[in-house]
Amino acid sequence: MGGDLDIESINCVDGRGRSVQRKDRIEAGRYQASGFTVYNSRGKKVRVYQPYIATSSSCADAPPANVLFASYRYDGTGRLIETLEPDAELYG
Repeated sequence: MGGDLDIESINCVDGRGRSVQRKDRIEAGRYQASGFTVYNSRGKKVRVYQPYIATSSSCADAPPANVLFASYRYDGTGRLIETLEPDAELYG
């Protein structure tokens, strides 16, 4: 246990059991975070952050700073009406 070939993976969930982040150890003291997901009160994704490198295996309780994200807007019935990708400034 804990050898060089072991894979360490941490799945972080919120109070409703939804996955908000996953971290995989890539080397000692470095973790590849899957990003971070922010949900609205209806359980819809409103921000999905891109993957990044973290130095801790602890689950984050707030979105990462300086990491690009996609944002989503919904109408009153919960239908997706707008998606803004992180490269919108480049491609419009």
